[in-house]
Amino acid sequence: MGPISINSTAILVFAQSSLQDIRQKNISGGKELFDALTQHTLDTAKKTGLPTFHITETQQSGGSFGERFTNAIQYVFDQGYQSVITVGNDSPHLNKIHFDTAISNLRDNKIVIGPSADGGFYLMGLQRSDFVKTDFEKLPWQTSQLKEEIIGFLFDSEKEIELLPTLFDIDTLWDAKIIGKNTAALASSVAAAILSLITSNKKIILPLVLVPNGIHSSTPPNRGSPLFFTS
Repeated sequence: MGPISINSTAILVFAQSSLQDIRQKNISGGKELFDALTQHTLDTAKKTGLPTFHITETQQSGGSFGERFTNAIQYVFDQGYQSVITVGNDSPHLNKIHFDTAISNLRDNKIVIGPSADGGFYLMGLQRSDFVKTDFEKLPWQTSQLKEEIIGFLFDSEKEIELLPTLFDIDTLWDAKIIGKNTAALASSVAAAILSLITSNKKIILPLVLVPNGIHSSTPPNRGSPLFFTS
């Protein structure tokens, strides 16, 4: 198989509405933050010039997260694209460099994983030939074992896997407070929303959970078919 053309790649933003994020992550007053995170993710994706699909809970199909996510990936491939880059909306440090690196590696016929500090991933790039929907559905979605399991699963394909830098997700108010300690590298809209959320929840003290990559919460992530954008 030869190199993948950039024109045959699409981006899938699998992200719920802010109201659904508030309900599932139980972050009171988080609408401004989740709206800012989703808009930042979409804006960053569209800067690549690639076709971008935004799939929310109103367009998803499937009973489990794994079914909904893999159905969304299958939908993009069914539109004729040969490779896809998937992201959620809860990694505030996601930037165009992460997308550009993924695009470059996909063109070299590699698989790309952007690990999250909680054991999941914030970005996955793969070709149509790497995707078997029924196998992907069986992975341990929304658990701290996901990254290791998916790397082991994809390693069996004998293709090279490129790992991006590890990023933190926002799955709890405590995550927002940790990220809010240093907002210099964040988009201004996201930084403002995080600081506003922290200010309005000053008195809430949340438990800490230690993981190998640092301090993080144990709440499993939940990402959000499709709105379609072209640049």
